[in-house]
Amino acid sequence: MRTLRLCMAIAMLSLFALWHSVTAAPLVVSNIGKPGKMAYVTCDLNLSSQIAIGIAPGNQTSITFPHANSVLCVGTYNSYSHGYYHERPYVLYDSNKGVDNCKDTCLIRVTNFGFDSWNEKKKMWKAIYPIIHVV
Repeated sequence: MRTLRLCMAIAMLSLFALWHSVTAAPLVVSNIGKPGKMAYVTCDLNLSSQIAIGIAPGNQTSITFPHANSVLCVGTYNSYSHGYYHERPYVLYDSNKGVDNCKDTCLIRVTNFGFDSWNEKKKMWKAIYPIIHVV
């Protein structure tokens, strides 16, 4: 009986420790662009599954994804990202680069001219530059 309680206690502690690391900081995307400027966020999880969400002007959405080996979220205008060279994607979140500006939440603002991320340390918005493919 004592061994069973010890095993249960160890199992509960390990589940509690894993629970803290199961979810990452949510990615909150707010579209403040002009009407008709639809923003799309596409997230690849572990290179196997994909989440794609459209955000209309005046709306915001929150994406919470579990800790995975690799998470890459890109933003585009007016269509989902397919990885084509002509799309001009903006990298919103990359787990491989270690985003230290996203302690509790990652705030992304969509404007008429691009995507901005909130820098918690400097208390200001920072422009996210698009990926330019050289052909």
